[in-house]
Amino acid sequence: MERIRDHVYEFDKLVIGGTLPAFLHGYCNSLPVLYIDKNIPLRFEVSKNKVFDNISKVGLWNRLGAFLSLAGLLPFANKITSLRILEDNCAEAYTNSRKIKISFNKLLIFDEDKIHGLADPVFKAKKEYKVYDWLITRGMSKHETATLKSDDNFVKEVIFYPSERKGTRKSTRDMVAVSYMTDDQISDLNYSENFARLKAKNMMKEAGLRGYSNGFSKIKQATQYYAIALEHDRRETKLIGRDIYKNSDTILHHVCNEEEIEIKYVSSQLETINKRLC
Repeated sequence: MERIRDHVYEFDKLVIGGTLPAFLHGYCNSLPVLYIDKNIPLRFEVSKNKVFDNISKVGLWNRLGAFLSLAGLLPFANKITSLRILEDNCAEAYTNSRKIKISFNKLLIFDEDKIHGLADPVFKAKKEYKVYDWLITRGMSKHETATLKSDDNFVKEVIFYPSERKGTRKSTRDMVAVSYMTDDQISDLNYSENFARLKAKNMMKEAGLRGYSNGFSKIKQATQYYAIALEHDRRETKLIGRDIYKNSDTILHHVCNEEEIEIKYVSSQLETINKRLC
């Protein structure tokens, strides 16, 4: 009797990656998907999608993940912590408790992070990051502003969204400050979370956003307002760009986005329908 540790999982084509394009490619082509890290889109990113209704990218990611799981196309779910490519179309996936043996005819890689055994890249991407500083607003007057923008890469944009914190009013809106930083700037105090909070607060003042009303001043003959209070919740960083690898007969590095995958899928579906009608 074969032991589970000696079993080899055989795949013709296997998609690698926890990104939205990887999930969409797996769904459109009915291919199994193996991912190490969940690369979940942000809540305010919107996908102009025709395969599904127009929904947010995180909603599309969750829906595709559910469809793939129900179809048995997420064979190892979220248990994989790393992957090693071996010779002769073989690979080993690792969980916290065991090693999984895999054989394949083709690997379709959408995310190279935590994959070992790949050839050296032909071009290494410059390390630049998209940085998200999530900020909580306290005592802020109601407003309809969606975004604020600056000419600087540090706090390039401030995006407001309906708060998801428990106990808040429906009108409460929290915010995220989006910056573009180099590797050195990430660890520089002048680009720290506190400085991002202060710059975002200054941008809000310049845009005329205020705290709650503090009554009418007879001396100034104007309504007084409390100062805006911002709390830093967390910082997230995402590496921009990917190293470029040379494709082989068995390993393909996909750099296409969901829109490109969708166009190919819709085109192939139309061709199939036309053949059936003819």
